[in-house]
Amino acid sequence: CAIRNKVDTFSPLNTSLDLSFRNLKKLPRGFEKMSNLEELDLRGNPRLDFVALFDILADYKIKKLDLRFCKLTKLPANLAKLVTLEELVCDNDRHFAHRGKENTLELNDLLPVLANLPNLRRLDVSKYRKMIDLLSEWLPSMKGLETFKFAVGKYCKEAGKVKNVIDGLANATKLKELFIIGDLDEDTLDGMGALSTIRKLTVSGAYMTYVPIGIFELADLEALTLHANFKTIPIEIKKLKKLSKLRIEGNQNPRLTLPNEIGELTALEDFELLSTWTTSLPDSLGQLAALKRLKIRSEGLKELPRTIGKLKALEVLDLHGSKLAALPDEIVELASLRVLDVADNYNLPALPKTIGQLSKLEKLNIRYTAIKELPDSFFNLDLRDLEVYSPHEDKYLSIDELMSQVHRFKNLERLSAKRFDKQKFELPATVTELKSLKSLEICVGQMDDLQVFGVIGQLESLEHLNIAFYEFQTFPKAMEELKSLKEISVDLGRLSPKTGSELFTRLAKLPSLKKVDCKWKGAKSLPKEIGLLRNVSELDFFQNQLKDVPDTIFELTQLSLLDLRANSIPTGKIKAIKKALPDCEVLG
Repeated sequence: CAIRNKVDTFSPLNTSLDLSFRNLKKLPRGFEKMSNLEELDLRGNPRLDFVALFDILADYKIKKLDLRFCKLTKLPANLAKLVTLEELVCDNDRHFAHRGKENTLELNDLLPVLANLPNLRRLDVSKYRKMIDLLSEWLPSMKGLETFKFAVGKYCKEAGKVKNVIDGLANATKLKELFIIGDLDEDTLDGMGALSTIRKLTVSGAYMTYVPIGIFELADLEALTLHANFKTIPIEIKKLKKLSKLRIEGNQNPRLTLPNEIGELTALEDFELLSTWTTSLPDSLGQLAALKRLKIRSEGLKELPRTIGKLKALEVLDLHGSKLAALPDEIVELASLRVLDVADNYNLPALPKTIGQLSKLEKLNIRYTAIKELPDSFFNLDLRDLEVYSPHEDKYLSIDELMSQVHRFKNLERLSAKRFDKQKFELPATVTELKSLKSLEICVGQMDDLQVFGVIGQLESLEHLNIAFYEFQTFPKAMEELKSLKEISVDLGRLSPKTGSELFTRLAKLPSLKKVDCKWKGAKSLPKEIGLLRNVSELDFFQNQLKDVPDTIFELTQLSLLDLRANSIPTGKIKAIKKALPDCEVLG
């Protein structure tokens, strides 16, 4: 895989520095200038002298240090000199072996050193499943922990060993966030109530079939994530009166049910039910008066309870990727709804006839649905963002008909319309009435290049243009009228270098353009006109068939990112580009 070439920006103003995967022997020249450095990423540098490194870093106020993939077998004791360190990221990844020997950092080497760090705030030991007993010995001395993540191995499912860890956290009076990974039994977390400071809890276990009752002892819990294959949530969940966010994910149990007591979570504002097979939602869902965001992605869900219309505070309803056969008419009663996403509900045949009553709806996504016609009230909406994909014009929603009426959304800012067939398409001239349109993504059959750009060129507010799904044959002069355009994605297919030259010549006349994403499978080299894009800061030529780039690219001194990955450009050329453009991040 390609490794990013990060820029060495040794400025006293910078607080973070990424030196990952450099295979360094020592810190590079200029490092000493970074007097305000707080975060340092040294992943993938196993040749560093870490004893000398920690002596140097002792003079800095380092808060986060990443030492993953450094093949550490022990942490030098002088790490304790980093008295400001709040988070240390390391691992015991056994995939990184050297000459047949495991290069791993074990927990019994790690904990004694970490215990001497007075400001340690975040600790993740989830990869050390086999030494959980050591945690209860050292955790009491880590009183400043705010976030802690640990794992339970299969061999220690018994509650006793986990309870020792919980007891060891009793002194961590600042602990706010706890992650537990492993297959826990129903009573494994008994006694959790002693950790009264916890506000966010995540419990994840691939084979866990019960939700530990001890979770519901945390009366002040504000956020709960459950990632497991349990059959139901205990009714004790109603005890979490302060819970504002509930996330249930990765549950493939087809018999998963939610209790009516869910409706008693009166403080709940954010509810996510992701990657599940639940077939129904309780009617008590409508009692969640404070709910602002509801996100459901369930392979088994075919209908919503009609009580959903009672959620007067709901602003976001995301049903992406479910199997809904209909939307209840009560949805139009969601007076605060701003976002409705029903994408990838392949069996959804229609929108409610009175959908136009959703006066605050700004964003609507109906891609990949079975919707064939739009209700008469549809254009009464005041949309800002509309996304529509039609697999086939004859069997699904007519993109041509929609585009002929889309100008009625006077405040529309983003439009994505795709139709996957070979029928001829003409962009209606009325699209030019969309004076607020900033982003346009279009892919619709066969288009007339002159006609399409004749319309697009009049969109004075357009900042983002994605036409990468259609191979244009020419780029007319009308393209130069896009004075506000900042980003463009385009596909040149197997067109001639002459066409590419024409494109880059046109783009060079766009004063606001900063990013170009170009797919050009037919080109072996870029045209010299690429050097005209002197105001562009990002160029993306990822996964083409380029074998060379012209030297005119050295003139692009404003570039901050150049992506040449998945091409066949010689290493020598890549090095020459990096040398000529020292402030540019070159991927290749």
